[in-house]
Amino acid sequence: VWNADAGRLRCLASHEGWSVQALAAGDGKLFVASSGGRIDVWDPQEMTFVISLCRFILVRSLAYEGGWLYVGTAGGCIRIWDAHRSERGRLYGHQHSVESLAVDGGVLLSC
Repeated sequence: VWNADAGRLRCLASHEGWSVQALAAGDGKLFVASSGGRIDVWDPQEMTFVISLCRFILVRSLAYEGGWLYVGTAGGCIRIWDAHRSERGRLYGHQHSVESLAVDGGVLLSC
């Protein structure tokens, strides 16, 4: 996590041995997906771990807006999580992995 004012990098003590696949942030939360299949929630101000949302998902992309976390998977599915940390739905239609997600005014964009 970069502190833009100080120009310093602070590292989260998570995902040892795994690379970070995707990030999303909003509402004072940082969502981190690792190559190990975990999605963890962090408080970026305090640099503290909050909770693991799930495990064993091959995540390719993340997007967050308005209390909703969108998770693009290697299997072509988009999984939707709410602010209460529970999965609320899945969107199907991609024939390949979902490599990028963006949300703008309630419209979810994916490719």
